[in-house]
Amino acid sequence: MGMDEQAPEFPGSQPGWLDFELPMHMQFELDKAMRKLPQLDNDALVELAEAALTHNFRLVNIARQSIERVVMLEELIEASVDIMDDAEHQSI
Repeated sequence: MGMDEQAPEFPGSQPGWLDFELPMHMQFELDKAMRKLPQLDNDALVELAEAALTHNFRLVNIARQSIERVVMLEELIEASVDIMDDAEHQSI
């Protein structure tokens, strides 16, 4: 994706706090790597595709685990607040 192109839109799947744009230094590195693609032979392209897919699947797995962890922590916080509220009401 070039500097003047926009990230694809995923309606309903983008939380407002999540930025899909790359930082400028990463965008420059991506553009540099993209310019080298036409110079690669088929074996190198296959190797690059395999590495990119593996990396992408790992990132998706990390994101999924992170979301599950946040949900678990939110549930723990909610349960702790409920326990504290119950204890406060019993002491009154």
